Amino acid sequence: MAIPLYRLWWRLRGLDFGIVPNIHKDGGGPLLCDLLKQLNISERDAALDLGSGKGGAMATLARFPFREVHGVEISPEFVAAAHKNLANLKIRRCRIYLADASTFTELDDYTHIFMYNPFPAVVLTQVLANLKASLRRKPRTVRLLYSNPVHEQVILATCTFKKAFVYEPYPNYHRISVYEN
Repeated sequence: MAIPLYRLWWRLRGLDFGIVPNIHKDGGGPLLCDLLKQLNISERDAALDLGSGKGGAMATLARFPFREVHGVEISPEFVAAAHKNLANLKIRRCRIYLADASTFTELDDYTHIFMYNPFPAVVLTQVLANLKASLRRKPRTVRLLYSNPVHEQVILATCTFKKAFVYEPYPNYHRISVYEN
């Protein structure tokens, strides 16, 4: 599905995944869907969307066989919009936490973590420290899916994650980097 058709699809269903300038952009849709098709996701996997906004990426993640799809969002208004969007889509296996990603430490169950450049480098540094602690508690393979990877150097500096590949279907338009531990 092309991006304009995706936007028409959500408007026709009464969904609000719309852009809020300088604050929120929908990370879900055709590009994320095409990437996820390449990842061999199973029912043993669980996904977390950090900075989940209005739930667009969560709705896309929920189309795949993840055991569960959760989100973390700091804005009560966006959490309310996400609840409404997911309810309109009749997606029941999603849960969204109203929380600051830098203090969210319940990471032990997740194998895939999606981010659409949701916060500054200082917050990402703390998120990665929390994730490293989780990996010490519960060793497992984790994939980071980082859309618009502005702070990629923060991820690589951890020496925990290495870039597996970059999904960039439209050169110089949009990319999602995938990192694995």
